[in-house]
Order: sequence, then C-alpha cells, then structure tokens
Amino acid sequence: MAEYALLGLVFAVTASAALLALATMALFRRREVMPDDPPAPRVFGPFTPVVAALLPQTRAGRDAVAADLVRAGFFEPTAEVNFTAVRAVLTYLPILGGLAGALLTDGEISLTYLLFAAVAGVLGYAVPRLALSMAADARSERIRRGLPMLMDTLGLTLSTGATLPAALASSGEAVRRGYPELAHEVRVVLAQAELRSLSDALDRWRRRQPIPELGSLVFLLSQADRLGADITRGLWELSASLQVTARQRAEAAANRANFYMSFPTVLCLLIAAALVIAGPGVVQVIESNRLVDRYIEDAQEQERKLQAEAKAGRPIVPAPAQPKEPSL
Repeated sequence: MAEYALLGLVFAVTASAALLALATMALFRRREVMPDDPPAPRVFGPFTPVVAALLPQTRAGRDAVAADLVRAGFFEPTAEVNFTAVRAVLTYLPILGGLAGALLTDGEISLTYLLFAAVAGVLGYAVPRLALSMAADARSERIRRGLPMLMDTLGLTLSTGATLPAALASSGEAVRRGYPELAHEVRVVLAQAELRSLSDALDRWRRRQPIPELGSLVFLLSQADRLGADITRGLWELSASLQVTARQRAEAAANRANFYMSFPTVLCLLIAAALVIAGPGVVQVIESNRLVDRYIEDAQEQERKLQAEAKAGRPIVPAPAQPKEPSL
C-alpha cells in the first residue's frame, strides 16, 4: 500500500512540476504588447493573488521585482502577481512534496527527501528571480544597442521639418525590424504622451530604463520639446559617440574572451604534457607493482607447500638457490 502511495505522490509532483514549467514558460514568453491587446490573464485564475500572498516579500523587494518586470517588457497589470504566484508555487511545492515523501518513507530515503525539499525549495525561490533579472538586463542591452540607429533616424526625420512626436513615431517604426524592443518602448512613450505630455513620458522612459545613453537622448528630446531647439546636430554627434563607445566595448569584450580562453587552453595543454611526461613512469611503476605482487604470491604459495609438507611429516627440502644474474 505504501508503494502505491509513493508512486501516486511521485506522479502528482511530476505532473505539477510540468504544469508549473509550462506556466512559467508562458509567463516569460516575450511578446509585443499592442495598445488594443487584451490584458494578460492570471496564471492561476482567481486564486492567483491568494497564491502570491503565500510568499512573504518586503516593500523594497516588491519594488525591485516590479522594476525588473517593466525592464524585461512585462507591462501588464497582472505581471507582478503572476510572477509572485509562480515563484511561490515553485518554492512551496518541492518543500511539500519532499516532506510528504519523508513522512511516507524512513531511513536514508527519508533524509534524501528532506534534502531534496530544502535544495529544491531554495532553487524554486532564487531561480525565477535570477531569470527575471537576466531577462531584464538582456532586454536593456538590446535597447542600448539600437539607440544609435534611432538617433540617426530621428535626426534625419527632424531635418525634414517633422514634429518631434511624428519623428519619434516614424523612427520607432523604422527600427522595428532590427530592434523590436526599442520600437516597443517608443510606442509606449507615444501612448503615455497622449495621456499627459511628451516631457513626462520621456522622463518615465528614463526612469523605466536606467541606461546612461538613454538618459542623454531623453535630455536632448526634452530640450527640443520644451524650448523648440534644433537637436539634429546633437543627435548625430551623440550617435557617433555611442557608436565609438559600442566599438570600444566590442573590442574589450573580444580581449576578455581571448583572456578567458587562455585558461582552458593552458589546462588542456597541461593535461597532455602530464600524460607525455609522467606516462612512461606510471607504466613502469605499474609493471613493478605487478612483478612485486607475483613474487609475493610465489612466496605465499611456497610457504603453503612447506606447511603442508610439515603437517604430513615429510622432510622439508630447501628450495635450490636462484642463480644470481651476472652484474654488468
């Protein structure tokens, strides 16, 4: 009976883990949110806030999660509660499964279940947060790489006499194919500008994506919006500066890659050199050990024969002495 209960528990835990993995993949699936898209549903339906409340969080932790969700491109109102609910389930489900397995078993298997519960619970709590932070950093990096092209396009559009909102709209559409995340951010800025003002939308963009290059762009656009100044030359100069900085970063990354590759290269060479240098000596030591073992076995066999002859009352005849090998 206990075996059937254990099998049922294993099946339940496996099925729950698979469902949670699918829910997590659906939550972290990146997509562009258009203004007319319906809001994202809650992962666990009406029980999502209840499940999310099971995971204790400080105000600073909630603010950090909300900021990373926005940086990662999750602007839905339900993004924070969905993430917290999935994180809570990934934390508590392995703990409950491990405790149930420990109660149904005993001995070393019970300790194994307890260890699994502790390790899996910690991983379930930490891995989603790390994954969200990595996704946010990766998206911010893609936005930063597209800023020079956006600035060049903005400069060309403004030089034709277009207004700043129209230039932003056309430039965002122009970079949409190569940098969809940046185009999405531009659409969000334009949507917020329709509700309040362009300066407020730009300031929200700067606080939403804390990128130094983006701060410089927002400063120029804010000056153009408030004072009506011509920023075409400033945009082109800033774009050229960002391209030089990007080239320098790429060269630094290439140099770091060469430095990091030296460690596995040297390690592989050391292994090969050790095999070449120490290989013959190791083989000789192994052969010497085999020869010593054979001498020991011969001596033990001779001792057993002598003991058997002594028990039988036969005279012990000493073995003939081995002739010495002539010395060179």
